[in-house]
Order: sequence, then C-alpha cells, then structure tokens
Amino acid sequence: MGSLLSYSGLTTKLKAMRAKLLTDEDYARISEFENASELIKMLKTSPGYAELFADIDEQDFRRYDVESLFEASFIRDFAKIYRFADQKQREFLKIYFRTFELNFLKRSLRLAFDERTHIPNPRVYPDFFWAHSKLDPEKLTDVWTVRGLVDALAGTEYYKPLAKLAEDPEAVIFDYEMALDMFSFMKTWKDLKKNISGKDLEELLIAYGSRFDMINLNWIDRARRFYSQSPEDIIALLIPVRFKLNKQQIKNLVYAESEEKFTEVLNTTWYARKFGRLTPEELGDTYVRVMRTVLNKESKKDPYSAAMTYTYLYKKKHETERLTTAVECLTYGMEPKDTLKYVLRQ
Repeated sequence: MGSLLSYSGLTTKLKAMRAKLLTDEDYARISEFENASELIKMLKTSPGYAELFADIDEQDFRRYDVESLFEASFIRDFAKIYRFADQKQREFLKIYFRTFELNFLKRSLRLAFDERTHIPNPRVYPDFFWAHSKLDPEKLTDVWTVRGLVDALAGTEYYKPLAKLAEDPEAVIFDYEMALDMFSFMKTWKDLKKNISGKDLEELLIAYGSRFDMINLNWIDRARRFYSQSPEDIIALLIPVRFKLNKQQIKNLVYAESEEKFTEVLNTTWYARKFGRLTPEELGDTYVRVMRTVLNKESKKDPYSAAMTYTYLYKKKHETERLTTAVECLTYGMEPKDTLKYVLRQ
C-alpha cells in the first residue's frame, strides 16, 4: 500500500508525459521528409518540442543547436519528474542525473577534439542542469582544448577517469568516451545497490543488468568484426557486471575462432532462449527489442515503482537519439527506408 500511495501521483504524471512521445508512425512519417527543415517544422507543432523550437528558423539552422534542443527537452522532462517526485523517488533520479553530465562531457570532448571551436557554452544548458550538476560552469567557460576540459573537471568524479588519458598524446575520442562510460556504468551499479532498496532495487537491477549484458554482447561483436581487437583487449573493455550472461559464455564469445562459432555460443545464452535465435548482424536490433520487452514487463508488473520512471526516461532518451539520427539522415538525403532503419535502430 505504501508503494501505491507513494507512486500513484508520479505514475499518473508519467502516463501523461508518455502520451506526448513520438510513435513509430511519427518516425515513418519523418523518414519520408525531403529534408531536415521539414522535421523542424513538424517539431514546432509537436507537444513535446513546440515551445523549445518556436524560435528556430527551419530554413536556416545549425545541427548543433538542434541537437542541443533535443537534450534540453530531455532535461526539461527530467526536471518535471524530479519536481513531482518525493524524497525517496528522488534517490534514483539523483543517480540517473549523471546521464546528462556525461552527455555534456561527450559533446564537449568531440568539439575539443575538433580543434576548431570551443566546447558548448555552459549557459546554453537549462538552469535546472546547473542547479543539480557537480560541474562548475565558470571553470568550463571558454575551454578550447581536451587538456583544458580535463583540467576544468578537477575536483569532480570525472577527473580521475580522464586525467591519465590527457597525458597520452595517442589517446583518441573513443578512449575518452569509453572511459566515461565505464566509470558511469560501474558507479551507477554501485549507487543503485547502496541507495535503493526493496522492489525498486530489484526492478532497476533487472533493467540495468539487461542493458549492460546487451551492451557487452554488441561490443564483443563489433570489436571482433570491425576493430580486429585481441581477446584480451576486448575483455578489458567489457562492463564487469554479469546479469544473464555468465563468465564462461563471455569467454567463449570473445575467443570464438569463427563467426559460425560465435553465433553458436550466442545462441546458448538466456537472451536467445527468451527472444529467439540471435545473429551478430541483428544484435543492435535485439538490444532495442530486449530493453523494450524488459521495461514494458517490469512497468506492467508494478506500475507503482521506480520501473515506471526508468521506462519513461529510457524512452525519452531514445527519442532524442532517434531525432538526432533523423536530422543527420535527412541532411545527407538518405532514402526513406534507410532513414527509418537507422532511426528505429536507436
């Protein structure tokens, strides 16, 4: 009864917000647009984006500005949930907030590596972000280099994962983003176990555990097929959390001597038994399918729990990623069927 009373108001709020998310039919319509300008025009009338895009000229805009507005929309929705939540519910939201800091840092790193422009003006981000972030906007103002960005993070939890990389002249953007992701994954897993309890913890561990397993499967496949990395290097870059995958399966996948053997091992996993035969080429799509199934199941099983909050944030995050991909595809004039394929894969 306590959980029902605690979450009833928040669940109602989330259902109302979920009604404003874009549907698969919306993405099919977007894929048919001639250019990105038509997408901007559509967003000006969409409930979740109209206010943010009101002043954007659909005939003359910068992709970076549009992508920043997608992130602002995500943060704005998060802020609505945070303000509506009680103290207990905010414990998970405080853990999740790291997502926005990572997004800011990754975008900043890409621009710093570009060496032609400084990182995003911190003041462009919503006030809510800076009110709750551990990052210091004053230190991040007018930063132009990777070294400068890392130095500006001194005193934050992100400094240590990046400091050693900043001393390596051979380090590339992939190394920095991987370091941030690995830190975030492990810190989130530990924080959940430390600060969340009961049914909320059980459901969040299922959601995050499934996600980490699927990320590891996709990374093993990509590292083998596209990067030709050694088994030892692949293992070193895996998230050290096992949910439905066991240590021996991971080892067998990494050391598989052929694609046929890799596929054979892949289909001994719990995910193959649950979701049908898996193939390396379809692992990206399987990741989306697994997460949708897991989150929908947990949300329906207990709609008055943290599962509802995580499910909404997951869907909103993927909506912004899909829209970012759509802008890119439309900018480069891809065929509608290819645009839709890439968009829905996010």
